[in-house]
Amino acid sequence: MSEAVIDEAAVVAAIAKELKIAPADLNLEGRWEEDYNLDSLAQVRIVMAVEDAAGVRIEDRLAVQARTVGALIELARRSPRIEKAG
Repeated sequence: MSEAVIDEAAVVAAIAKELKIAPADLNLEGRWEEDYNLDSLAQVRIVMAVEDAAGVRIEDRLAVQARTVGALIELARRSPRIEKAG
């Protein structure tokens, strides 16, 4: 599967908004549980925010394996684009 072209700045902004931090303070190596103290529900909200920002659909089974910010962004690049209706 080829990598999707995503607006990485929009994805970073969406993640930072969910974490309630400035995008510049987002650490790509940051781990959801250990560094950001997120529970599984918060992680699901972040995945959904990334899907919306990137225009992709991330498979649940893959999303749970993305343990860092950078891994989730990379997963968004490899995920299928959502076809817009209309």
